[in-house]
Formats: sequence, structure tokens, C-alpha cells
Amino acid sequence: MGMNDGDDAQGYPARTYVFVILLVGLFLSIAGPFGTYEALSLPARALYWVTVVALAMAAIVVSSRLPMRQADATQDLTLRIFQGGAFIAIFAPLLYGANTIWADTAGGPQIGFVRTLAYVTAATIVMSWLDYLVGTSRVSTPPEPAPRLYQRLNAMPDVDIARLTVNDHYVDVYLADGSQEKLLMRFSDAIAEMSPVKGTCTHRSHWVTEAAADKIVRVGQRDMLVLTSGTQVPVSRRYRDDVLATLQRKAAKQ
Repeated sequence: MGMNDGDDAQGYPARTYVFVILLVGLFLSIAGPFGTYEALSLPARALYWVTVVALAMAAIVVSSRLPMRQADATQDLTLRIFQGGAFIAIFAPLLYGANTIWADTAGGPQIGFVRTLAYVTAATIVMSWLDYLVGTSRVSTPPEPAPRLYQRLNAMPDVDIARLTVNDHYVDVYLADGSQEKLLMRFSDAIAEMSPVKGTCTHRSHWVTEAAADKIVRVGQRDMLVLTSGTQVPVSRRYRDDVLATLQRKAAKQ
């Protein structure tokens, strides 16, 4: 899958990174941690911390692109450890170099490499662990399985089943695009095999999915259920309340 111009490997536009760099850099320049408040003026602190945050962001992007087995990043702790180690290896030397340059040119505080490495490692461990805990706490909802009735069709359709109709010893299966197939089976079994798709009988010979149902209209002396396709199926007095309940449930979801 290709990337849009200006997007990184994870799909974030470049302007998002610029915004984060400026925002975090501004906050740190005002706070002035690690002695920068006393050693540097506000403009110098702003330039220093924006540079540091930009280097950190670059290290994050590079370490996240390093080749490794693809895995669920919210659950694979090994992947996070690998990326964290790569980030430390990339960012710690960059940060130490930036500190050395600033100490020599602007009189900023000199921080040794071991101390720099310790700061970067500690921050990476804490942030990676918190990110891992947040990721694993998310409960992902698995997709609902396709109804078993689809397996009886000649080919897996690109559209959903809209309704079922009894036809002698057969069941006519109507798809949302208007096509149909004929299956030799009991009507009750066909309805059971449509689970977990929600639907309702409108008549002893008709069953309609909730998604396909639209509204009830009166045609002469009979109630008819109008489907989203415009097709009408009869609604018997026995199933009228069930049909109304289905329409109300559908409307509540919209």
C-alpha cells in the first residue's frame, strides 16, 4: 500500500509531527528542565528544546521503521523492547552531541554521555511500558462470523443476504443486489443458519434481515413491508408486532 506525499510509514502527515515538535518544545522551553532555565535565555531554550524534540521524533520514526517480524504492536512486548532499544541507540548519541554543541557555543549545561544515556533509557522504559499497558488494556471486538447459510451458496457473494422466502421444498435466498439462489432445505433451518444476522419473519413464508427492512405500508387490505430495495413482502397479523419491533430497533441504531 503506497503512502501519500508528506505522510510517514504509519500514515501521519508531516504537519502532525511539526505541530507536536513545536508544542512539546515550547512547553520544555518554558519549564527549562535539566538546568536549561538558569543557563539559557528563553529564545535559546526554545531553539534548544525544539531541536532536541525534533531529534527525538526523528529517532522514533527511524526506530519504528527498522525491519522486524510484523506483530500487533499493542500486545507484542518483544517488538516494543526492540524498538525501545533502537530508539535509545539512535537518540542518546544525538542528544549528547546536541548538548555538547550547546555547551560549547551557548554556555548551556554540559551533560556527560553516561548521564544522557541514563536519562534516555529511563524515559524510554517508562513511556514504552505505559504505552504497552494502555494498548493491552484495549478490548478488541472480533468480527462476527459470516452466517453459515452463505456457505451453501454457489459462491461467496459480494453483497449481503436480504431475505428468505419459502418456495415449495426450497428456500429462495435473495441478495441485496436483487440476485437469488434456490436451496433445498427447511425454512426454519435457513433462518437458524442466518445467525448472528438480525432479522424477523414477516409471514410464515418470508424472513427479512433487519438491515433490509425499511417501513410498513398498507396496500388494500394487507400490510406490506417495504425493503430498502423497494421490494414488498407481506406482513401477517401474527408477525406484525415483530416487524414493528425490528423497524424500531433499526431506527434506534441510526
